[in-house]
Amino acid sequence: MRYEFLVETYETERIKVVSVWSEFRDHDLPARPRDGDARGRSVQEQMVHQCVSENLLTALRTKDDVWWESETKFFDLQRSRAWVMVRRIAHTAHHRGQQMAMLRMLGRDLHSNYGPTADTGGLMQNHAPTIYGYPNLNALLDGEAAGGKKTPLPGAAGKAVTERPDKK
Repeated sequence: MRYEFLVETYETERIKVVSVWSEFRDHDLPARPRDGDARGRSVQEQMVHQCVSENLLTALRTKDDVWWESETKFFDLQRSRAWVMVRRIAHTAHHRGQQMAMLRMLGRDLHSNYGPTADTGGLMQNHAPTIYGYPNLNALLDGEAAGGKKTPLPGAAGKAVTERPDKK
């Protein structure tokens, strides 16, 4: 299938989401970006939103090229299903970013998601490593079921963690 790469990309994005979710603790679930402001979803509400809107992977694997190229309604527009899928991938990445920001607001460390983080060693250009919490989805599920067995994080060890200029 010509569009299999979209399904594969979506699958890896969903795995990254579950990896980010594994960084939260149970008592974090009611946390919102700003206490008392119901406009921002809680961690749990965000997880539910993503589960409801992203549970189509198995069905997508059965679709042929004609289906992917045919148009469907996207809010008030007509778009190809392939176009809608690209937007779905962007939507997933957007919400994962929100969850990662929530983790930082809660004072949590972050494993790699695409590349290094401040907690895995800082900036890529400084040769910081990419360190995932788990090597794959099965290890994540097994590790979390056993109480959490993520790969340890080294931290930045004094190396720069952003591109902002030093204030000396």
